[in-house]
Formats: sequence, structure tokens, C-alpha cells
Amino acid sequence: MYANQRYHNILERRFVIDFLDKVFDEMLPAYVAGEDAEEELYLSDFVEKHEEGTWEEIEELLQFSDQDVRSFAELVKNAGIDTPDTVGYEITDDDKVIAEAELVWKAKKIAYLSYEQKKYAEKLAHLGWTVFDDEHPFRADVF
Repeated sequence: MYANQRYHNILERRFVIDFLDKVFDEMLPAYVAGEDAEEELYLSDFVEKHEEGTWEEIEELLQFSDQDVRSFAELVKNAGIDTPDTVGYEITDDDKVIAEAELVWKAKKIAYLSYEQKKYAEKLAHLGWTVFDDEHPFRADVF
């Protein structure tokens, strides 16, 4: 089990919180008062707005991670690179979990592995992933 498992995919689910906030804070009171809704609201609209987390959200999640993970994230942030898709992630192949990673950029197939996760590096590299860990330092050109 990895350090951030309880935060698994929280950035991907963040949009649901914003969606529900809008429903309960704005739309529900109007509905209860018998007023017509000024706009239609679709969850899919929120998905598009929340595809990336902010670095503040990433840093909040990383407070429970090892220093090497936090240091790598700081290098990425300072290089002006987009936030990872998620913190604490199970990478799958054919719907089977094959590895765990602390930071993941799914579309680019880039992962940062903690010391405990380094055992997955060879398997991920074989599947076309670029893997960073304490032995494979940050390279901005990969992103």
C-alpha cells in the first residue's frame, strides 16, 4: 500500500465536489423556492473545467509523501510543467493492476516512483512508460 492511497484519484474527482456545491448552493434553493432554473447544469461541463489540478492541490496531497516525491514535484513545478493527473495511482494493463506510482501523467505515460515502488520501473518501461525515481533524475525534455 502506498502513502497516498486514501487520496487515490482525488484530483479526478474534484470536479464532482464543485458540481455538487453549485447544485446545493445555487440551484436547489431556487428550485425549493419555486423559481425556474436560470441555466441547465450538466456534470460533463464540470469535467472539462477540472481536468487538471492546481499545484496547491498537489502540494496538499504530497504532504503525506516522502521527501523525494515532494522534491521531484517541486522540480516539475519550477520547470513550468503541468501538474500530474493524480497523486498515488495504480497503473493497469488489460484491467489488471501492474504497478503503483506516486505521480502520474497518464496521457504522456510518465510516472514518478517512490523508493518502495522502484520494483515496477522495468515493467513500466517495457510498456512504454517514462519512469523517474531517485536513480533516474528529472528531465524536463521528457514532458
